Amino acid sequence: MNHGIIYLLTGPAHAARLVVSLCSLRDHYDGPVTVYTTQPESHEIGRRCAADPRLDVEHRATSAVATRKNSSFLTKLELLPQAPYEITAYLDADTMVVGDISDLFDIRPADQLCATRFANWHSGGRVLRRRIQRWRTIKQDRFDPQWFQGLIDDALQKHPAVNGGVFALHRGADLVNPWRELAMVGRHTFICDEIALQLLLHRYPHKLLDCRYNCSPIYVSRPRDTRIWHFHGEKHLRGQCRPIWWPAYQRCLEENVAGLAEWTPAGDPRLEKYLEQEQVQP
Repeated sequence: MNHGIIYLLTGPAHAARLVVSLCSLRDHYDGPVTVYTTQPESHEIGRRCAADPRLDVEHRATSAVATRKNSSFLTKLELLPQAPYEITAYLDADTMVVGDISDLFDIRPADQLCATRFANWHSGGRVLRRRIQRWRTIKQDRFDPQWFQGLIDDALQKHPAVNGGVFALHRGADLVNPWRELAMVGRHTFICDEIALQLLLHRYPHKLLDCRYNCSPIYVSRPRDTRIWHFHGEKHLRGQCRPIWWPAYQRCLEENVAGLAEWTPAGDPRLEKYLEQEQVQP
């Protein structure tokens, strides 16, 4: 079956994390990978990744969605209809693959999309409920107001929380266009793509993988059989995340994967600060 993985790199802040993710992916997956980039600095990183045979990726330049907020999230959704695979898995650049991920591609045609849980959160919980309720204040004329408010009501009925950093879908999945349109309506809200998915997902047939495939070192207290770590929200060097991500980064640095030693930390302020601290330690 024609399936593959796509990544998106907008600005250079996630460039080192992208290399770590790609390198870890190649320890567990030998299929096709496409890296999309949107800016001159990220185009250069994409070219470097494509030039390294150890990563074996295709690089494609694309245009970013022109919004003041959430441009990268909206650009991700714009990529989905043009992805070059019958089944496309999307991974955030700040993920790290540590096990078999073949279940991502095991999607029945009737299900169309495979989503991944975030920790053991649910839509009725304090954090997610607040994010969903924020959508009641959106002024929009794209959707019928009654339908739109009903969508929010339904989403608050304690559905599993999903995360937009890891998912897979069949080409032409019915959910894609409504997802893009809804995320655009909510483009001024926090992580608009993820909340739009939370609002829509339970209305479409889908497969849901547990949080082993999108595992937060911060919010999963006793991870078991983790397949994909996700250092969401710039947490790759925070607390429990650092012992996982830092050795993988050092490996890529020592092996100079994608020329990493020549350009790191790029635009990653947390990595830059951490590297400075490492240098001053006795």
